[in-house]
Amino acid sequence: MSTQPLLNKYNDPGNPTITVYINDQRIANMLINLGAAINVMTKDLFTTLRLQGLRHTPTVLELEDMSHVKTKATLEDIVITICSWRYSIEFVILQPKSNLGDIR
Repeated sequence: MSTQPLLNKYNDPGNPTITVYINDQRIANMLINLGAAINVMTKDLFTTLRLQGLRHTPTVLELEDMSHVKTKATLEDIVITICSWRYSIEFVILQPKSNLGDIR
C-alpha cells in the first residue's frame, strides 16, 4: 500500500483584481475570472485607451442569469502587461446598460 501525499485544495479566491497596462496606461482593479473563456472590455474603456482595430462580430453572450447580450465587436492582438509579463489577448467589446440613466 503506497502512501501518496494528498493534494492541497485551494480556497476560492473570490473576485481577485490586478493592475494591468495597455499602451502604457495603467488600469487598476481589473477583475480576473479564473474560469473565463473570454476577456471583456467596455466600449468606454476602448475609447479612453484610443485603441483601434475593432472587428464586427455576430457573437451573442449568454450570461449566468440566462439573459443575452449582443457584443459590439472584437478587438484582437491587444498586448497587456502584468508586472513584467506581456500577453497578447483578444477582447469582446460590450456597451453596458447603466441603471443611473443618461447623465451626460
